[in-house]
Amino acid sequence: MSEREMYDEVAAMVGAIAKALDLGEAEAAKAVEDGRVSVELGSDDRGQRFVRVALDGRAARIYPGAILHETEAAPERGGCSCGH
Repeated sequence: MSEREMYDEVAAMVGAIAKALDLGEAEAAKAVEDGRVSVELGSDDRGQRFVRVALDGRAARIYPGAILHETEAAPERGGCSCGH
């Protein structure tokens, strides 16, 4: 992976964290840098992989194509949060 590709991946992850935790991108980046965001890898009962992020009592699972807050059900395979 090139340095540019790595930067793009990190930027995409920070953007997803910002969206999942309802933060601005700069605020999300600062929270990650400061170690305030908990980040865990996991898979749900259906075997779908996700990244779980948490900050200040808010938590969400970031799936490919979907961001779900902990009180929401996991998406169907191939589904996304926009209904596709």
